[in-house]
This record gives sequence, structure tokens and C-alpha cells, in this order.
Amino acid sequence: DPGQTRRIEYQVAAKKTGEYSTSAKLSAAGGFTREASCRTVVGEPKLKMYKSGPDRRAVGRPATYHITLENEGNYQIRNIRLASKVDASFVMLAASGGGRLLGGEVVWEIPYLEPGKRKTLQLVVRATKPGELISRAECIAEKLGQGIQGEKTTIFEQRRDLVVEIDKTVDPVEVGESATYTIKAINLGQAPINAPSLQVILPAEWRNASGKGAGIVATQIGTSLKFANLPPLEPGREMQFQVS
Repeated sequence: DPGQTRRIEYQVAAKKTGEYSTSAKLSAAGGFTREASCRTVVGEPKLKMYKSGPDRRAVGRPATYHITLENEGNYQIRNIRLASKVDASFVMLAASGGGRLLGGEVVWEIPYLEPGKRKTLQLVVRATKPGELISRAECIAEKLGQGIQGEKTTIFEQRRDLVVEIDKTVDPVEVGESATYTIKAINLGQAPINAPSLQVILPAEWRNASGKGAGIVATQIGTSLKFANLPPLEPGREMQFQVS
């Protein structure tokens, strides 16, 4: 009747992802017709995790781990909880993005991650004893179903000599994206290291490489960057280099 509204509902379940159009046609006596349509995007959460860190590190030195979440689907993923186990022999130094240490693990709460977007978080720890230790991370989210996991194994060594460390700003790196690596040479021994030199070997697929550090600009030789004529490295001191 005039002024009345009638609501008709039906339920469907999509069999696969995609973009679909639904139309409705109303007909009534006297040749009366009206049509309406709507568009629906059917998606599913596809979350991928990358976890990286150093292969080797000296006991007592900071070790930085990168955990990257990437939404590979066309569906906004909500209420993400990421947790990274902290071994009893680790001392947590820092966690980016609001990570908190709770009951033996560092926890991040991420409200949402849009389709095609990435979020990278960092965890910095220090080992108090030598050994092969595994850093594990697990992520769950709304409508994700089964959680996803990632891990990285690092060998921590008791060193009393020269050690070299490499840390990166981002991982993974997209094609065409710039990346910076920090390289540290640390003298953990008791005697100075005289006339040191550093050679950084780069993948052949990389372009526009440059490096600087210890007051020196690196010389490129083929696919390598070389830092020569470096000053002596005294006990307990370190040299830092940036390679882009």
C-alpha cells in the first residue's frame, strides 16, 4: 500500500573471489517495473609473513630481526595479532611499532592491513650465551583461519677477535626500491688491528651501488665496493659503513 515498505532478503555464499554484479527487477500489475543493481567484491584474506635476521652474531651484540606482513589478497585484514617468541637467553633491547614484551614473547596489535600493503616491524635482542637459537613468530587475524608462522635461525658465538656485522633497513626489497645496509667491524680482541680493509661483494643484479664510512668513500670494482686505507681499529672500538 502507499507509504509501506517491504524488505525481501536472501543469502548466498560465493564459491570464489572476484567482482560480481547483482540485479533485481520488480514487476507489478499494469506493466509497472523497476530495476536496481549493486556490485560486490568477494575477497579472502591472504597474509604472507617474512622473517629475517643475522645468520651469525657475537654473544652480547645486538641482533635485529625484521618481520614483514604483506596482504596479498583483495580483502582488508583486521585485528592482526603478531607475536615473536623471545628465548630465555635473549635480552630484549627494542621493538618497533608498539611491540610489548608479554609472558616471554613480544606482541604487536595491528588494527588492519589494506590489500597490497606491507608492514615491517623490528625486534632487537641480545644473546647472553652461545648456541644456535631460533627466533619464531606467529600471526593470527580475523577471518584468517589458520595462523601463519615464520622463523629465523641465528648462531651466536663467543668471540674475542674481529667480528663483522651486516644489518639492513628493509626486507624484503621490491624491484626498483632502494635499500641501505649497515656494516660494522668490531674489535673484540685485546690488540689493535692495523691496516684493515673492507670489501663488500654485491649481487650482479644490483645497480647504483655506493658506500661510505670511516671518512672514506668506497671504490667500486666490478660488483664489489672496497674500503681501503682504513685507520687502525683499536680494541673495543668499531667502524661503521653504509652501503646503498
